Formats: sequence, C-alpha cells, structure tokens
Amino acid sequence: MNIQVERLRGCIRQLNAIIVEYYEKTVASEGVPPVDMAWELFTELEGNDGFILITARDPYDGQIKGFVTYYVGPHPHHKTVVFATCGTLAVKLSERGKGIATQLLKAAEQLLRMYNVKYISHGYRSVYNTEPIFTKHGYKLAELQFVKEL
Repeated sequence: MNIQVERLRGCIRQLNAIIVEYYEKTVASEGVPPVDMAWELFTELEGNDGFILITARDPYDGQIKGFVTYYVGPHPHHKTVVFATCGTLAVKLSERGKGIATQLLKAAEQLLRMYNVKYISHGYRSVYNTEPIFTKHGYKLAELQFVKEL
C-alpha cells in the first residue's frame, strides 16, 4: 500500500464513493442524517492549512483503498496547543482486515508531529458493535459525547 499525503483535488470522487458505500452497507447510517459530504468546506480548510488528507493507494492500479482526514489548528479552549481532530477514517469494505487503517494512523502520527500537533482526537460512534482500533494504538478514552435530535 502506498500511504501518502494528498490534496483533495482529484480525489473527491473516490473518497466519496468509499463513504457512500460504507453508509449504504453498514450500520453507519443509523441515527444520523443521510451522508452528504461538504467537500467544498474541506477544500477551503485545506487551502488555509487546516485540513490534511492521507490516502492508502493500491501500488498497482493507484485506486484509493482507504483514507484519513484531520482538522488541524489550535483548540478553542487551549489556544496555544495545536490539536488534530479526525474527520474521517475510512477503508473500503472489500479491503477491511488488511491493516490499512493501522498504516494510515501510523503515517498520520508521523506527519502530525511535523505540524507540531500535541494531541490527536478520534471519535467513535456507539452504533458500531466492535472494539475501536484506537486503544490498540495508545489512544485513551477522554470524553463521551451525547447527541439529541431536535
């Protein structure tokens, strides 16, 4: 797998296909509005150095097999500390169990250190009935989030 930092331009169609398939074929769509990614917002953030995309591409055909995105910048409550918050960690359903997410997380940590990131946060929705990958990589549970539909 070729793990690389990329710009959104030229990737959006493949990224969107991975997400749409995931929401259509898993429990990811439970309890949330229909998936409709705000790619234009991410592109704007990327232009301001506030968004990072890391992809895992097949070395033979160049197709994206997985990706991770981060919002990077000062935390609103700790303005002198650079945080990276994961927006999406996604691997094509047909590529699951091959260590792609682990490769993406390791590459992200190396890259984010170069951005002087002090803390990385990843969310995990309670609708999934699996063990989160994050604890295997040294992440600790720091906060629970509650949601109410109005």
